[in-house]
Amino acid sequence: VHKGFAYLAAWGGETCRYNGVHVVDIRNIAAPKEVAFIQAKEGSAPGEGVQALSINTPAFKGDILVTNNETCNEKTGFGGLNIYNVTNAAHPTVLAEGFGDETVAGQGKKAANEIHSVYAWQAGNKAYAVIVDNDEGADVDIVDISNPKKPKLIREIDVDEEFPQIVQSDPGNLVQVFHHDMVVKQINGRQIMLISYWDGGYVQLDVTDPVNPTYVADTDFANPDTELLAQAGLSEA
Repeated sequence: VHKGFAYLAAWGGETCRYNGVHVVDIRNIAAPKEVAFIQAKEGSAPGEGVQALSINTPAFKGDILVTNNETCNEKTGFGGLNIYNVTNAAHPTVLAEGFGDETVAGQGKKAANEIHSVYAWQAGNKAYAVIVDNDEGADVDIVDISNPKKPKLIREIDVDEEFPQIVQSDPGNLVQVFHHDMVVKQINGRQIMLISYWDGGYVQLDVTDPVNPTYVADTDFANPDTELLAQAGLSEA
């Protein structure tokens, strides 16, 4: 929700039809009204990465919507992130579509890797987005969107390779270590990214300098899993 409008992903991954984003005016909460629908490109669908925010950079001042692309039709779909101008929420316009890392999917074509999610933030007079790259180990991609019409990929991070301290040897079944989702918040003057890295746990990186992120902290899974024990009505003893 941003400035009284809800942006809702229509994900038709199985049917690959009617995909996109519903823009709903909820300023009168008793009478919500759809004011626009942003159609996804043929063969692609948005998922968890739908976020609206205001940015103010030398190149753009206003409200933007960022969304992700996962393919539901391999022949026609493409990946990457999309950026829309929603300063007038009832009349969204395209700033960029299908931008991202082309290392795997592109293979010489204009096609970005699929991405599972995207999160954007303002930092000083710059704006950035981080995306989940579905197609390779360097799966935390940071994009400079200060000029949302001309986004630039500025950093790729393979988190468990660069920061191996996030990986646990025990329990032995923690083998699915990959990027799932993330948020970025300014904390004590630093831009802190919190990444859900699946079996790697939650990882905090300082992205104040997004080209040179640094490790802050990460979580470990207990063995045995205390939440599972609690649900079963058991104790470690």
